[in-house]
Amino acid sequence: MALFKHNQEALSDLLLKLESNSRVAVVQCTGSGKGKLASTLILETFKGKYILLLAPTDAILTNYQKTLGVSNDTRVHMMTYAGLNAKSRDIILKIASIVDIVIFDEYHRCGAEKWGAAAKVLMEGVETHGGKIIGFTATPVRFLDNNRNMTE
Repeated sequence: MALFKHNQEALSDLLLKLESNSRVAVVQCTGSGKGKLASTLILETFKGKYILLLAPTDAILTNYQKTLGVSNDTRVHMMTYAGLNAKSRDIILKIASIVDIVIFDEYHRCGAEKWGAAAKVLMEGVETHGGKIIGFTATPVRFLDNNRNMTE
């Protein structure tokens, strides 16, 4: 998949940061190709890894399927934040135990009170066994939430 030059640079930077960090955030403007970058990670860069792709809506996940060629299979699972939130803590930890990489599309949404708790359990579980977490957003600051910067 051909990436824009700025996304090629972001990919290189992301991979470098993942060597010494378990969490990496990519902040780019709306329409800048974050989805293509995430799809490249799923389909090419982390081809042999078990990946969980989370997004706030089914429409975004459908875009990954129809436009970007990502689909649910034995290695890639897609779920909405609400779907994750509907799972018990034990199920979330079971998912976390087998996931190598979690990709959060629009990760600033993880600041929501309900979704945030489930996301936190998942992230801590994934990191426990050396998994990696990658977040994508155009708007990392939650202005109606005391200007909380979700990248931090």
